[in-house]
Amino acid sequence: MSLPPPAIPTQNNLDLDELHKALGKGLTQWQHVESGLFLLALPLMGTDLKTCFLAFLQIKSAENKLAFVDRLIFHKLEQKVRSAFWNPIRKEIREAIDFRNSLAHFESFYLTDDEFKNINPPTNYRVAISHHHLDEHSRKGGIYKLLTVEIVNQNAEQLRLTNYRIMYFIVDHVPHTELLIKSLPPRLQQFLDSFRKKTRLPGFEPPPQSSR
Repeated sequence: MSLPPPAIPTQNNLDLDELHKALGKGLTQWQHVESGLFLLALPLMGTDLKTCFLAFLQIKSAENKLAFVDRLIFHKLEQKVRSAFWNPIRKEIREAIDFRNSLAHFESFYLTDDEFKNINPPTNYRVAISHHHLDEHSRKGGIYKLLTVEIVNQNAEQLRLTNYRIMYFIVDHVPHTELLIKSLPPRLQQFLDSFRKKTRLPGFEPPPQSSR
């Protein structure tokens, strides 16, 4: 089975509008994850802000950014911190990267009547995203990856929670010096302070003993 040609944006298509909203939400949430990875790299590099910016932004792919931060953590943090706290977060980020790449590279499609009827889990919208319609290799055996509006929204929410875990990992295990914090651009400093200084959400309590 192959998907029909990609959906062409038209006016007053409410289903396609909802898909576009979900895609925007997912991509926006991903940017917070990348900001968290930068704030994690900064104190571990032990350098000034500008040098860290140059090094981090020179890395183009999300996979390589994660690998870079992971090596810094391996070099700088104790094994028990890596095993108990970082490794689960790293796994989440790895899965988040796959989702982010889908948002960036998939096409939108109108679902056929049969697809809309049989899709599992069910969806309320007649549109979804999947591999490029010319990419037959991705649908070998008649099976292909399909993301509905609901799945995109669910994954976008998971990105938000992943970002929280990254930021609280920083607060608990990779504290920034006050001098380094003052060197951050105002918006980035505000972003970090929203986790350092505000009451934590339920489910994000600090460990019994942080490594600070």
